[in-house]
Amino acid sequence: MQTPAKPRLPSLRALRAPLRALTIALGALAACAVLAAGPRLLAQTDAPGAAPGGGAIAISGGASGGASGGAAAPMIPATLAQQPATAPAADGFSIWGLFLQSFDLFTIIILAGSVAALAIIIRSCIVIRRSLILPDDVTSGVRLHIAERNWTGLQELVAQDEGFLGRVLHETLPKLRTNPMGVHEACEIAADNESAKRFKEVEWLGVIGNLGPLLGLAGTVWGMIIAFTAIGETGGQAAAAQLSVGIAKALFHTFLGLTLAIPSLFFYGVFRERLDRLCTEGTMLATDSVDEVANAVVNNS
Repeated sequence: MQTPAKPRLPSLRALRAPLRALTIALGALAACAVLAAGPRLLAQTDAPGAAPGGGAIAISGGASGGASGGAAAPMIPATLAQQPATAPAADGFSIWGLFLQSFDLFTIIILAGSVAALAIIIRSCIVIRRSLILPDDVTSGVRLHIAERNWTGLQELVAQDEGFLGRVLHETLPKLRTNPMGVHEACEIAADNESAKRFKEVEWLGVIGNLGPLLGLAGTVWGMIIAFTAIGETGGQAAAAQLSVGIAKALFHTFLGLTLAIPSLFFYGVFRERLDRLCTEGTMLATDSVDEVANAVVNNS
């Protein structure tokens, strides 16, 4: 009696090409974002130079007015000089502005890590599913072939399956001919090796999540060094506004690192728990199936 054919989902090998193309597309998107941010970064750095020019015009106008107005002349330049300085400062404090001002090597590394983490998350959402790791049709087919003692059909089924149960049984069943009594231990070893291969698919996500805060902290320390070095070069006469902008630019690296680490570690925990549950269930099914096959072979012999 043959089991009716069921429509099969795409195998893992069939998904490699689109996943690779997705990773390349995400990398190209990140590169375009970096190239697009370059001119804006240059415009952001050139923008403060326009303010002193406006202040000079206002001061010169106030000086001429002071020559004809007497004692009130010194008060006019100070007031006019303060107004152009406060207007650009209010426009500079924004998330996008801080991102452009703090754009350096650490920012590029964190952005590259974000693209890699996003690619791993999308790939894991597609691959780490019960329908691919432990499909129900394969499980029911293995049980049916064992109940009917159809060993040829069982070997053909596990040879075509790329899920957890199929791989473990495909590696374990040939050892029944040489050592039927020790096949249980061989099945456990094969299940452990297959579980390790599955967990490698999400290990890099945990590595990226753990390195994200460290990269942000390194960028923050580097930005603080630059900020306080600039203050030292001015003889400690830097204004409080300039100091706050420098510290904000430095701390923005920590913000970027946390935005990389939090989603990465969250999805790493979700995918790892799902893999652990599926691999444990697959190991139990594989060992039970191998034990039934071994008992049937020993009893028949």
